[in-house]
Amino acid sequence: MLIHRPGRPQDLPDPEEMWARWALAAVLCATSEREGQRSGLSGWWLDAARGGLRMDDRGCTWWALWRWGEGRFVLCGWDESGELIGFEPPVDMFAGAPQWLSPSRLEELVDPFQFGCVYWYEHGRWSRASYPDELWDDGLDIGLNSALDLEAAADLRRIDVARLKADIEELNRAATHFRVTERQLRAFADRAVASGASSLDVPAMLRALDASGLGKGAETETG
Repeated sequence: MLIHRPGRPQDLPDPEEMWARWALAAVLCATSEREGQRSGLSGWWLDAARGGLRMDDRGCTWWALWRWGEGRFVLCGWDESGELIGFEPPVDMFAGAPQWLSPSRLEELVDPFQFGCVYWYEHGRWSRASYPDELWDDGLDIGLNSALDLEAAADLRRIDVARLKADIEELNRAATHFRVTERQLRAFADRAVASGASSLDVPAMLRALDASGLGKGAETETG
């Protein structure tokens, strides 16, 4: 994904597309031990209690995508390449934000992390605060590409990405249309384990699938 430095709102894809790819990464990484945890996690996960998607490598970058009501999304995060934290004079990342985007509420959701940048989506487009000309990078480029790296998420579960590349692409296409079925996910997990992946927690993956909404299209077709 090509993103300018600093990031521009028009660089960001449709939020539903972003949600689908990110949520699928969270489904692949889901385990029973991680369910319900809100801190200390790494990798990709669905924060079902708070209604968002998270990614954290516990060192260089963290990101979160939240649904904020009908047709509204918020993307926030931090990457070590970003310059907004500590920039002088300080940049108000919420300048120009709509009234529905409460900084205090967002701070509660990502506590204890500090924002590196904030983008919001409504009326069919992404927006952010204005940056000074001297600002070179807000971290969106490297950070978001990491957050949406489905193959990296699969590799984290020791899934043979090279061998199952076609399967991963097929699963991603289904996710993009929110048509991932339980049968399809089980079949993929079976193939992944047969090709040498670590034991996948299929029940947890199915619960994450349900919570993410990635199967709602399939349910509508069969309902």
